[in-house]
Amino acid sequence: MLTILGGNEMKKKMGILALSAVLGVSLVACTGTGTNPPAESGSPDGSNAYALYTAAAEKAEAATAMEMNQTVVISFAYGEESETATTETAVKTITHSDTDVELQIFVTSSEDGDYTTYYRDGVLYYEDSEQKGKQEVGMEEIIASLRTGDFDVAENAIKDETVNAVAGGTELSFTLDADAMNDQIEEMFADLLSIYEGMDMSFSDILFHVQLDEEGNLKNTNLVIPITIVSGGESITMNVESTIVYVAYGEDVVIEAPADLDTY
Repeated sequence: MLTILGGNEMKKKMGILALSAVLGVSLVACTGTGTNPPAESGSPDGSNAYALYTAAAEKAEAATAMEMNQTVVISFAYGEESETATTETAVKTITHSDTDVELQIFVTSSEDGDYTTYYRDGVLYYEDSEQKGKQEVGMEEIIASLRTGDFDVAENAIKDETVNAVAGGTELSFTLDADAMNDQIEEMFADLLSIYEGMDMSFSDILFHVQLDEEGNLKNTNLVIPITIVSGGESITMNVESTIVYVAYGEDVVIEAPADLDTY
């Protein structure tokens, strides 16, 4: 029997994976050609699903403030046994200028417990059930962490696109071909791959569903990445599912730090 979850190292890695997902896996990067893929017929305005998603994601990136809630569910099945780890993350970001960003993250994890992070004025504050602390962190490092997981999406990786008009907006779906995206997926899951070094790990196609509001803003996204791990003739099926709900943009986003933040 393989022990999949549990242990400090695994908890640390699960936390890294969840945080990386919420901060980085936006799939907003340009396609391999540097342009959006060509329009396909059947879409309401002549654009395809990925192009509509990219436009909405770029609007979200350009927002001076954003609030979103994410649920990451990582499930394993091997033989007749199965395990699941769930991480719920609430994120608020406010960009005052190119060199002044305020950040708040609340995390509830079935593996790691609860913890909170604030970033303002060049200082990262953190609190969990055992301790409070702070450390100076430069803007460059924060920006780099926010970009963790960004990668180019090759034009030939995008397939099975659908666009449907629904009450209150638009529903999109598309698939990213695992073979075309293999190098990028491995980069995105580098932390996970380091845990299972020496094992054979393969990725299946990434399934993506998106809802936009009537103005073309992101309402929610759902991403599913199926993974198969083989070790010693034993096969493990793993699914990583990330659901993000975009709660608010702009002036509606307010960060209220604890009154005792200076005591951390």
